[in-house]
Amino acid sequence: MAGQTRQTMSNRADNKSVSDVAARWVARRDAGLTPFETEELQQWLDADERHRDAFDHYARAWSAFDRPARAGAQDAVMRELQARSKRRRARRVSAMSGAACAFAVVLVFALMRRQPDAGELSHAGAQQQSSVVVSRPESRVLEDGSTVELKPGAIIDVRYDETTRRVILERGEAHFQVAKGLPRPFVVEAGGMEVRAVGTAFAVQIDSAQMEVLVTEGRVAVEKTQSSAPAPLDTTGGDDDPGAELDDARIPPTFAAASPAVPIVPVAVLGVCERVVLDITMPTVTAPVVTPVSPAELNARLSWRISRLEFSSTPLAETVALINRSSHLPDGSAGARLVLDPASPGLAAEPVSGVFRADNIEAFVQVLGLSMGIEAERRGDEIILRKPR
Repeated sequence: MAGQTRQTMSNRADNKSVSDVAARWVARRDAGLTPFETEELQQWLDADERHRDAFDHYARAWSAFDRPARAGAQDAVMRELQARSKRRRARRVSAMSGAACAFAVVLVFALMRRQPDAGELSHAGAQQQSSVVVSRPESRVLEDGSTVELKPGAIIDVRYDETTRRVILERGEAHFQVAKGLPRPFVVEAGGMEVRAVGTAFAVQIDSAQMEVLVTEGRVAVEKTQSSAPAPLDTTGGDDDPGAELDDARIPPTFAAASPAVPIVPVAVLGVCERVVLDITMPTVTAPVVTPVSPAELNARLSWRISRLEFSSTPLAETVALINRSSHLPDGSAGARLVLDPASPGLAAEPVSGVFRADNIEAFVQVLGLSMGIEAERRGDEIILRKPR
């Protein structure tokens, strides 16, 4: 009997270890993995069926917790989580109720309160000193002052000349903030299409079949390049002499007026919070549909631009300052500002650990309450954090 008890306890401890590692892998994947970490995760998943089951379980929970923010229903979810935490006394939340939102709170709670064990992740190692890692998409400043943010996997080729500021998007997705006050048009070329803008901001995505344009500021014109060659000209003039000279009357009008530039055809004009999706496999574009995009949809569509913040025993004052600086959404709006109550001594030095999306302030505050007992009070656009009274 004693042997069976020890075996049962051992199995429980092993399952908890698997669960803890799976939770941290899910959070790190959301923040972005390096190629080496991606390979390491795959090896861990393939090593044991329980690993994959635990990972899938936490991935669903994390997704459920993050989705309300993208759908604009975060406040309602947070109120529900607060009610649940009161009913379950917060300390018992870690028992895992089975509800997806509660699972996600426990997931982040575990990340905040416990550092990775040695050997669980190769990059975890021993307990680390205070540190902060900010994960952002790659950003480039072009020679004219325009900026380009590249979603992982995107490739661009910059080709500026005296008449045009041209960027070729070879694959993936990029967001462009075009420098204002310059005479040369800014052109993004992708899949036989061109997006022209001056002093505006927009995103372009391309795959093997489609090209999408989404405007976040100003207006842009979408055009199609006519790269297909016209039918060969009849150089005989009806004569048997193949060397007869061409008569201008027989030259097609488009050829007579041709210039070294590639002919283009207007496709659509887009304003702020509008998008168009085009089929680039077809030789012509017919009646493209420009659709409006709500701020919530825009923020969700460009969520890859939002910073991920990883804290390791970081003082709360530092985490709050960084979140306040990094919490702007892709549409330019910002969430509530976090403020530490000066009447709560020692609060600023409280250590925080975990991985968070910079825009998910409400979730961050909820975790502080569950894991550290920190109270929050909303005052207009500010959230006041304090120790329990």
